[in-house]
Amino acid sequence: MSDYLSLSDEKLSALCRDFEDEKAWNELSLRYLRVAKAVAASFSGSELEREDLVQEGILGFLAAVWSFNESSSVSFATYASVCIRNRMLSALKIRSAKKQIPRSLFVPIEEESATADNAPSPEEAVVAKNEAAHLSKLISSKLSPQEKRVFSLYLCNNSYGEIGEICGLSPKAVDGTLQRARKKLRIALEEQ
Repeated sequence: MSDYLSLSDEKLSALCRDFEDEKAWNELSLRYLRVAKAVAASFSGSELEREDLVQEGILGFLAAVWSFNESSSVSFATYASVCIRNRMLSALKIRSAKKQIPRSLFVPIEEESATADNAPSPEEAVVAKNEAAHLSKLISSKLSPQEKRVFSLYLCNNSYGEIGEICGLSPKAVDGTLQRARKKLRIALEEQ
């Protein structure tokens, strides 16, 4: 496949997840870096720097790629946008523990998300592409299929109970799976 620009987000995410296609990762990362930047811009004046929010958004995007279900009625664009936004909101909530973020700021998965108009600079695009590819390779190479799925669902801000329902696990098993995944990723990052 030489024309990745014409592929849908759903097709690109499948290529990323199933075949670890580097060109598909590059194209999809560029598309969703714009979304992450636009969502981060909507939080101007927050306690986190815009670049930190964009990085949180990239983590939300990666989680969306690994946990997206093509058979659902939700488009990848909607799902990824919600994962990106919710990941940023979680980071803000953690950062400002004194303040409570209203649940009304969280976007339900059914609601379509607006696309971003701000294009990333070439430097930002290269950095985002490299970070996304690197994290994806770590997740793919170090985690079992179950750990990847549970970790991705967790990054999309699903509760242990929700993850358990989706994966057919108890909340305690979800916790154990997440602990193993975190430990594997931490060790892999320390080895670099």
